Amino acid sequence: MDAFTHAAHIAIAWDQPERAARLIGVGNALREAVGTGISMELDRVPIERVCAAARKALGEVAFASTVRAGKALTVDEAIAEVGQIESPPDSRVAPTAASAGYGLTPREVEVLRGIVERLTDREIAERLFVSPRTVGWHVTGILTKLDVSSRRAAAVKAIAETLT
Repeated sequence: MDAFTHAAHIAIAWDQPERAARLIGVGNALREAVGTGISMELDRVPIERVCAAARKALGEVAFASTVRAGKALTVDEAIAEVGQIESPPDSRVAPTAASAGYGLTPREVEVLRGIVERLTDREIAERLFVSPRTVGWHVTGILTKLDVSSRRAAAVKAIAETLT
């Protein structure tokens, strides 16, 4: 996978779908210029996931238009686009004082937020751009740290003690 597509993953994870779509266009143009497509199944899944997330956020017409605009960028413009990716505020992933007291990591707090929203492991994984198996490991850690035996109990405790 090319660097521009990797940057698109970062942009979509940090809630910048228009920038992600432009970077997808840059990656597509690069593959077309070199004469390669998505060569491996390992590349196809992450690219399709970031495309699906950007398409969902922008809508089909805006997504297609923005990808086309990305394909038209010069090399310097494409590099500048990557440089303009803004990291999310630390408060989006920082544990609260209460969750820090339980030793929850920032990622575990994000997973716990998904549990509170009643999302499945797969839905949390798609949101965080990780595998469902990774989410499962985080859920196990959360249950252990919160000393509860179920996702429901973890959600109840998270709400009651303002952990997310």
